[in-house]
Amino acid sequence: MLRDDSSQNDLFRSMSEYVASIPPWEKVSDASYFTRLEACSACANIISGICRICGCYVESRAAKRRMACPDVPSKWAADA
Repeated sequence: MLRDDSSQNDLFRSMSEYVASIPPWEKVSDASYFTRLEACSACANIISGICRICGCYVESRAAKRRMACPDVPSKWAADA
């Protein structure tokens, strides 16, 4: 079943709000976030923003310092 545009917009808005709510000490820099998302966007395991390996929304995973790409080999590492 295909989602309509309003459902996709709602999901995008919710994800953006969630990422914005992550405390600063748990988030990567904006540059790291966009680098991670760029790696995810080129990955064959991503479908509609969801990782087929772990089931996460990549926007959420990419924003968190202690998270790493679940692929083997990992496309990006966790920050210390």
